[in-house]
Amino acid sequence: STMVVEGHQPRRKGDELVVHNQRITPDFFKAIGVPVIRGRGLTTADRDSAVSIGVINETLVQQEFPNEDPIGKRIRFGGDQSAQSWITIIGVAKDYRHYRLPRPMGPAIYFPALAGTPLSETLAIRTKAADPLTLAPMVRGILHELDPDVPAYSVQTFEEIVSRVLWRQRLQGNLLGIFASVAVVLAAIGLYGVISYSVTQQRRELGVRIALGASRSTVLRSVIARGLRLALLGTALGLGLAALATRWLSGLLYGVTAGDPLSFLGAPILLVAAALAASYLPARAAANVDPTVAMRGE
Repeated sequence: STMVVEGHQPRRKGDELVVHNQRITPDFFKAIGVPVIRGRGLTTADRDSAVSIGVINETLVQQEFPNEDPIGKRIRFGGDQSAQSWITIIGVAKDYRHYRLPRPMGPAIYFPALAGTPLSETLAIRTKAADPLTLAPMVRGILHELDPDVPAYSVQTFEEIVSRVLWRQRLQGNLLGIFASVAVVLAAIGLYGVISYSVTQQRRELGVRIALGASRSTVLRSVIARGLRLALLGTALGLGLAALATRWLSGLLYGVTAGDPLSFLGAPILLVAAALAASYLPARAAANVDPTVAMRGE
């Protein structure tokens, strides 16, 4: 609904303050795990229909009260000439999403349900049961005792609601995750094979260096350093291309940024480890071979 804040400049047409509004009972925030971070929440004493109060969310505070305390400020429905009564803000609740994910939450205000009867109600139940749906028969029985004419319908868990809303993002994420995992494994195998073959080709060279007095540890460090230089160069190039690709991936992600540090560190570490193993194992084998055998023509 369109609302106005007392004392604020009138808004231009098309730029009105639109606020999500909802009537809730005192324990609703507690049931869904949303804390009241400023002021107070609603209580069972908030039943006065003549004096309107409400709890707003963080987004409304950031948008309308960025440099002031919103507690005690007033807001009302309608435009600047509205005849609606003023609503006093008594608290601020942490943001949580009402809309289809991953759409962000907008400004919101919550009123006491005990001061007015909503057209319909949603009952939120918090439980430690492994399967929350086992409570459904009991809940239906209690509601039937309270009012036989009120049916309980659309019984579902929070997890089901979120899964249904995010099925497309989860499917895309799972497919991308599978392909990305396969790509990383193939890259590691390919990197291991290329560097291992390259080191094996240097077997006669290593034998000559050892025959001329180079220590086995020096030869081993030299080969490993060469393999790691190639791996680090390729990793740097890959990270640069990955950073450019994040702009196309951001729309498919929820709860994680396109520049997630874990993702950007995990793959390079795996590839560098593969390069290290590919350099170390063949170099160690070559360094332990008798120089006369290593230099013998095949």
